[in-house]
Amino acid sequence: MKFRSLQTRFLLAGGLLVLTTVAGGVWSVIMFARTSALVGERLRESQETIDLAAKLADTLEREDDALLLALAGKIRNARSEVARQRQDFDDAYARLVPRLNDPEERNAGIALGEDRDDYRHAGDTLLAAASQPGASELYHQQVNPALRKAVADCARIRELNFYLMQQVGVQASNETKRSTGIVAGIALVALGLSTLVMVRLAQGILQPVHELTRSVEAIRRDDFKCRVHVDSEDELGQLAQGFNRMAETLGDYRESSLGELLLAKATLEATLAALPDAVIVIDPDGQIVSKNPLAAQILQAMGSNKTDRLEDLPLPAAVLHDVKETLREGRTSGAKPDLSQALSVPLKSGPVKMLVTVVPIPDYLPRRAGAAIVLADVTEFARRAEQRA
Repeated sequence: MKFRSLQTRFLLAGGLLVLTTVAGGVWSVIMFARTSALVGERLRESQETIDLAAKLADTLEREDDALLLALAGKIRNARSEVARQRQDFDDAYARLVPRLNDPEERNAGIALGEDRDDYRHAGDTLLAAASQPGASELYHQQVNPALRKAVADCARIRELNFYLMQQVGVQASNETKRSTGIVAGIALVALGLSTLVMVRLAQGILQPVHELTRSVEAIRRDDFKCRVHVDSEDELGQLAQGFNRMAETLGDYRESSLGELLLAKATLEATLAALPDAVIVIDPDGQIVSKNPLAAQILQAMGSNKTDRLEDLPLPAAVLHDVKETLREGRTSGAKPDLSQALSVPLKSGPVKMLVTVVPIPDYLPRRAGAAIVLADVTEFARRAEQRA
């Protein structure tokens, strides 16, 4: 599936990054909240079990105090207190048993029930024989050992719950580590996906930009046939298509303009060649852009083979100065040609007299003037002038 807009690509890339980040954050919150709730529930249940076990041990101790009260002769008060403590024990025991889920806890609860029954049987025997000799020995031989066993069962239940609380802490720690690892994995996956998407997106942008740069450089080198190859329909693809259309238009214009320029140059050269005088054309920068064959012959006869600039012409300094003024001002000094200043040029056909005239070309370039140096053959005029003199 191709997306036709760079904005859509950026939104998708950012959306993917945000989605993975939010997903990882939400999952972390859920997992940590769940772990916290489970740990809190288990700790609360264990604490309540410990409290109930402590209460059971306390009621057993209070019942034992009531039995000792019977040994002191207060049998009626002892029976009343024993009945009340046993009722409290039974209530707490009924609440404790459903909370014993671990097998060791259940076994400890069963043992507590059995030892409670033994302790109560021994306590009833003691109450019946409290006023008789040997009651004290009965307490130490039967009642107190049964009490210690029941109290030990309560302590066992408390120890098991303390151990379970420790296990819950260890499980919470392990769960936290596991959740942290999963969150780190999600973050790495999100980072990897985001990096991959951004790299692909960068390639999709940089490649067309490089293509455009290459094509611009080719056009700068007058290669108007270079085209941008971008296989996309987004903004960069539209820019590439526009660039290709522009290059095609420039190429067509250049070909048509070049044809017209070549035609104009050929016409100019033919015109200059047809002139009876030697003509040298100079552009506004002082470069010699054209000269007809007669001018080239004269310059060669004057000993100048390299004539690219105005300064290379073997002409009098006054003429060169007049040409420079013409290029700068767009007009000549207005001085009339003087036969006495005619140049003597030794051609193969014989020496000739050439009268130099500077002609301005005002519209050579926009706001810049060129100049033409015309060397007219005045040999015959000079001979006649000498004869008259």
